Order: sequence, then structure tokens, then C-alpha cells
Amino acid sequence: MTTIYLHIGMPKTGTTCLQKALFKNRDKLLENGYLYPMSGIRHNAKQIEDRYCHNLLAQFFIDFKEKSHLLSQFPNWEDVKIEINSIDPKNVII
Repeated sequence: MTTIYLHIGMPKTGTTCLQKALFKNRDKLLENGYLYPMSGIRHNAKQIEDRYCHNLLAQFFIDFKEKSHLLSQFPNWEDVKIEINSIDPKNVII
């Protein structure tokens, strides 16, 4: 069974620094049984924090009713699920 850890934090509490470290050390983490998925990260994001983190996945749920017509612009949770299932890690950090 895979354990999923959700990393959450208020702005200005060091979350971007942690997410950047997780992103840059994805290979080492995976060697130790922790997946930091590439799915759900906007690689073409203009804001630096969106290049390393999955915060837009959470935003999908927050704004779902108001922005359901823009679903194609949000990262896809199904892609995250596919990545997790294909790698089958012991742990996932989102």
C-alpha cells in the first residue's frame, strides 16, 4: 500500500523552499521509496513557486465550480494517479 503525504503550508512559511528541494532531489527520494510526482506541476509557470509544487492541484478543487469550464488549464489529477500507479512507490509526497 502506498502512503501519500500532503505537504501544505501558509504563504511565507518556507513551503517554496521545501518544494524546490523535493523537486531537485526527486531521483534520490525515489531511490529511497518516495515519489515527488512530475504530474501536476506546471513547468511553464511564470511564478517560480508553481514550477516546483503541486499547489494548482489543490486550486482545482477550491475553484472547481467557478472554473469548471477551464479544466484543461489545470493539472490533471488523473495524470498523477497514473504516474503513481506506474511507479508503485512506497510513499508519495504532494
